[in-house]
Amino acid sequence: MRPRARALLIFLLVSFSLFAEEAVTLAVMKFKSNTADGSTFLGESFSETMATKLAGIRQIHLYERGQFEKIASELQMAQQSGGLFDESTVQHVGRIVAIDYMLLGAVTQLGDTVQVESRLINVNTGRVELAKDLRGRYPDEVFDLQDRIALDISGALKLRLSALDRERITRDPTENMDAYDLYNRAIASGSNGGDRVRLLRNALKRDPEFHMARHFLAESLFSIGDLGEAEQEYRLLLEEDPEDYKALYNSALLAFDAGDLVEAAEFLDRCTDLRPQDADAWYHRGLICEFSPSGERLGAGCDLSAGMAFYEEALKANPRHFEALYASGLLSAMFAQGEENPEIQLAMLETAVKRLSLYLEVNPEAWNADEVKENLIMLSNTVVQLEEYLEG
Repeated sequence: MRPRARALLIFLLVSFSLFAEEAVTLAVMKFKSNTADGSTFLGESFSETMATKLAGIRQIHLYERGQFEKIASELQMAQQSGGLFDESTVQHVGRIVAIDYMLLGAVTQLGDTVQVESRLINVNTGRVELAKDLRGRYPDEVFDLQDRIALDISGALKLRLSALDRERITRDPTENMDAYDLYNRAIASGSNGGDRVRLLRNALKRDPEFHMARHFLAESLFSIGDLGEAEQEYRLLLEEDPEDYKALYNSALLAFDAGDLVEAAEFLDRCTDLRPQDADAWYHRGLICEFSPSGERLGAGCDLSAGMAFYEEALKANPRHFEALYASGLLSAMFAQGEENPEIQLAMLETAVKRLSLYLEVNPEAWNADEVKENLIMLSNTVVQLEEYLEG
């Protein structure tokens, strides 16, 4: 049985208070496009570049936009004409998922002029922390506008930037505007994966160092099931930058999906060394431990104690990481079954109940919610019985 990783994630879930050395989680939403020729790709292209720049800052973790948009849809959150969400619904989302901030905006093109409106929203308070309206020449100054907004965001978040952080923020995605045009056309191609791949390959022929296009190509190859080619593109990215976090993380998931647990663990160890606040990386590192060398889930040779330790690290990074809650809750229940000391067994069962209860609180519509509820009833009854036994 081969392990299966979930679909490639763009970025991650971590929630911390706002201090210079701590991490914040940011959701970069797709910017609206306002253009006379109907070029709807303009806003998405702008926000994708912003996400890439911000992802280069170690204190920022990006929450996958697609996941946020799914949550927004389920909650029937509607954006107002100004590009913002209603304050109360934004705060409601903040209580459900570990997001600290949202970046929203709009791009308006009039001839050779482009105007960018951006808003940084504190999800916990609904407050606008940063509002910027910038104007420049199109396409010559688009990258400069993106740099200015990214630096302003880091200032609003009171982040202490290293020289490398600044270099990554201000690095132009490409100097070849033909390559950039092909990249934008790939975005505009929508769900047609074959067209996207063709356009992105042509963009990379014009500029092989256009890393943002290579990331998009790897993701597009994954979406059409060409996993070997996707893996190769990530390897090229890591040859250029061994600390390309997105490439490391997605390479780990591809290796895990292919059943290469050793390589997946090596990639994830590099991830947790670079960003120890990344709960998803810790969670997947723990998940690997649930598989034996032959790929059998919970088979002979798997190291569940090590897996539990990794899940605990995930929960230190994000106490509401629902997958780590579920996995650690199950392992706690399993460990309790093999424990002879009733006091230790009780503590393990109480941990299992606490973790699984919080799992349902965080993810009430979970696919296995009914099964978890039934197990919680049995575990809670056992806890009561053990308490009575110890008291008697």
